[in-house]
Amino acid sequence: MIYFGSHYYLSANQLKAEKVDLHKPENRKAHKTDEYEIKKLILRRGQAFEVTVTFNREFSPQADVIILQFVTGNVVD
Repeated sequence: MIYFGSHYYLSANQLKAEKVDLHKPENRKAHKTDEYEIKKLILRRGQAFEVTVTFNREFSPQADVIILQFVTGNVVD
């Protein structure tokens, strides 16, 4: 990623997430929220959960850095 001015730009060979699987059915069951009327993913604080990220190319530990950002709060649909 290249920072120029106040914007970030992706470089041609940059590692990019193409798909994120939150394993909703499995996580809802593991967190005992699968019977809630709300069908969105609800996770319990402090409990592990599964997520799979598929990238546009193979991850290289020598060249790539992965940063995950989790945000909580109100979501507008």
